[in-house]
Amino acid sequence: MVNAPVAPAWRLDLPFGMTEAWRGGIAVLRPSATPSALLRLHALLAAALAALQRPVEPRPYKAHVTLARRAVGATSPPTEPKFNWRADAGYVLVRSLPTGGGYQVLERFS
Repeated sequence: MVNAPVAPAWRLDLPFGMTEAWRGGIAVLRPSATPSALLRLHALLAAALAALQRPVEPRPYKAHVTLARRAVGATSPPTEPKFNWRADAGYVLVRSLPTGGGYQVLERFS
């Protein structure tokens, strides 16, 4: 259970439409623009972690959906998949499992 003040859930739309291949063979789908509400939520969560003296990811935030791991050499589709994802049901705090074995949901916020 997380005992820190967290940001309220916001309703926002993520206009997905860009595929990328990241280092280590990670294929992702990214929004064509990251909504300011999502960036504010990320900043508030980082501030809550810092207040708890917990580590905060130093890399810039990049909204994405992981499509595949170990995808070295994969190519993007001929046309970028475009769709709008409405996020309005809250969010979850997850922990990455060791060795890229998935995620564990720690807390749900609605």
